[in-house]
Amino acid sequence: MSKKKAINFDLSEIADGGVQVKLNRALQQVADNILDPNTDPTKKRKVQLNITLAPNEKRDASDVTVEVKTTLAPEVGVPTTMLLGRDANGNQLITGLNGRQYLLDHDGDAALLNDPIIAHPLQLNQLTSLIEWLESEGSSINDALKIHVISPTKVEVIGNLAKGGQRPCFAEVRAVVDSLNLESYLDQESMIIMLQSHFEENDDRNIILKVVSNLRDESIHQQTDDGVSQSVQINSGVASVDEVKVPNPVKLIPFRTFQEVDQPASKFIFRMREGMQSALFMADNNQWQVEAKNNIKRYIQQLEQETFGEIKYPVIA
Repeated sequence: MSKKKAINFDLSEIADGGVQVKLNRALQQVADNILDPNTDPTKKRKVQLNITLAPNEKRDASDVTVEVKTTLAPEVGVPTTMLLGRDANGNQLITGLNGRQYLLDHDGDAALLNDPIIAHPLQLNQLTSLIEWLESEGSSINDALKIHVISPTKVEVIGNLAKGGQRPCFAEVRAVVDSLNLESYLDQESMIIMLQSHFEENDDRNIILKVVSNLRDESIHQQTDDGVSQSVQINSGVASVDEVKVPNPVKLIPFRTFQEVDQPASKFIFRMREGMQSALFMADNNQWQVEAKNNIKRYIQQLEQETFGEIKYPVIA
């Protein structure tokens, strides 16, 4: 029996060295994966070399297909917390790994902020508390602090404009006020409660309160109305009836801003209709807001003078 001659295969010669190149590339991928600190170091890696031979009928030639597959260790998950918020311009703020903050604009583009925005400003409800906080911590903040009166019910302590185009907010003061049910008709009881609980006492409020409190359902039918003022008959005693003329507009002082400052007066149009219903309509084009913001500014400056002996932090209204 004749001894078969062995056929020697050299990977460097198959496909003109292409198989060797594929194998070397796969081994390099495995080495890189092992050295990657984001992967599990003990996880097994694999390199699989598949050689497929398809001989012809004469057995003197064969088509050879070579595949090299790698099995690598996946990256290990990194647990973190992402804080989401928005800045004053509506851009989304994202705080991710290592507390670094990114600005995501309306186009979805993200930019790293070198001077991060304060994600959670200090929340306060009184202007005196704001000055107390500034006295305690203001000098320790490495920024040129300013007090911005945003509205009659909101004040912020802000810093300089950051490189990312945003301005940090360190503290926020919001007034605790109830909403006013204006420009809608209320029944007799609701109007009386609103006048007594949401308005300071003055002559015009007392006139309206007297009218509303003594209205009779049939008296609305007996009113006179010239488009400016209304006259209506009300009960003034057990058996007497008086006619009261309600001036328009009336000057009232609602509670609409911080209780520590003077409440601005506004003009209102007072109207009545059948069913003992009445309503107040604003008639000053919201000019009270300008007065309220100036009152807040003066009050804060007064507190600064009393506390620091000067206006240490500029007030912008």
